[in-house]
Amino acid sequence: MGTVPEDVQEHWFVQLHRYAESEVGRARGWETWRLPSWENPQITEDDLGEARETLGQRKFAREYGAELLSAAGGVWKEEWFRQYDEAPAADEFQRVELYLDAAWRTGIRNDYSSCQVWGRTRNGYYLLGEMHGKWESPELRRRVAAFREEWAREYPSKTVALVVETAGGGMVAAQELREAYDFPVVDFEVKGSTKLARSEAVTPLAEGGKVWIPSAARAPWVRGWLGEMVGFPQLGHDDRCDAASMALQRLRSYVEPYCAVVVPRRVDLDRVPF
Repeated sequence: MGTVPEDVQEHWFVQLHRYAESEVGRARGWETWRLPSWENPQITEDDLGEARETLGQRKFAREYGAELLSAAGGVWKEEWFRQYDEAPAADEFQRVELYLDAAWRTGIRNDYSSCQVWGRTRNGYYLLGEMHGKWESPELRRRVAAFREEWAREYPSKTVALVVETAGGGMVAAQELREAYDFPVVDFEVKGSTKLARSEAVTPLAEGGKVWIPSAARAPWVRGWLGEMVGFPQLGHDDRCDAASMALQRLRSYVEPYCAVVVPRRVDLDRVPF
């Protein structure tokens, strides 16, 4: 019913929409729905692509995606992310890992599961791939294992561990994955009391030009990933943002292993004072 208001937090229609989405609103018979422009058969993919390129991801999400985002930018800025067409060579990566933010329920109002592949090089952090969707627990485990195997073949010289957030059901999920598969599964306790604090702790990496994402021509799924990042925390789902924040927190603290070589020398024990 019209364009998204500039101030989404205070607008009466937005408040009514969110009330209708709530348990109380639904119990009282309210219904609400969202119809993004790409569901209109009269709008072509070329039109949508041109709008996305000219408006930017955040405004495109507002005006074409019917997302209730304020006009001001969120925690993440689209212009902070650097894009690549070809990933660095495998030997340039110090570490390559999968990061899983899992949702073990598949209801319409439940979050999605996001499993992202990230790598660290000397000049930054690279988002390499993503598996995103809704699956029940057994199917999700199988898909994560297959996804991890795919990237282990891509980087055979790396360990390619699966990192699972311990909050919520993450601890149990990590234990089940360890029992079912023989690849390394790492528990990770994210830093920050809130999701907003976790993102704010790593946004300086992106702002400083250290976070690289694939171009849309290379990976079309990155449009959805980027849309959720720049829409955080106002969008209904934040699974992609949670997985990315976890990846950047962990990779930032990684210290490349080193070894010291000491030249041997002969020691005459008869001349060593005791």
